[in-house]
Formats: sequence, structure tokens, C-alpha cells
Amino acid sequence: MWLFVLIVTLFGARYLGFVAPSFSSVVGNPIQRVELTDLNGDTRSFDELEGNATVIYFFASWCRPCYKTLAMLQETSQNNTLQIDLLTVAL
Repeated sequence: MWLFVLIVTLFGARYLGFVAPSFSSVVGNPIQRVELTDLNGDTRSFDELEGNATVIYFFASWCRPCYKTLAMLQETSQNNTLQIDLLTVAL
């Protein structure tokens, strides 16, 4: 059953345009205007990121491997290994 849900979710995401065909097809292109509420209750928008190199990481709060990736991204961002801003969104 869980495999069926996963397959339907992946195909649905692809059909709705949530999955890019390639990395190069999205670099430098504007993203849709989306407003989210941050931990302080303030409304934030992706428009605020314009002009900055930003990694946007969507992760599931119940996903253990996602937290490992998040920790790696945080370390990279904090060590200034790459000059990027890191924005994480928990689903």
C-alpha cells in the first residue's frame, strides 16, 4: 500500500510541475510567488531571496534521512564552504 501511495505522489508531483526535468532548466529562472509563515509567525516570501544564491530544502518532519541531509546543508552553509543562503521548509 505504501508503495502505491509513493508512486502516485511522485507521478502527481511530476504532473503538477513540482519536479523539474533537470537542474539546468531551473537555475536562474524565477520561482512562483509563495508566502510561508516562519517560526516567529511572520509572513515571508520567496521574493525576498531574489539576487541571492539560495538552496531551498523541503523536507518531511518524519523523515530521518532528511535530517541527515539537513545537518550536512547547515554545516556547509555555516562553514561558508559555499556562499549560499539556506532556506529549509518542513512539510
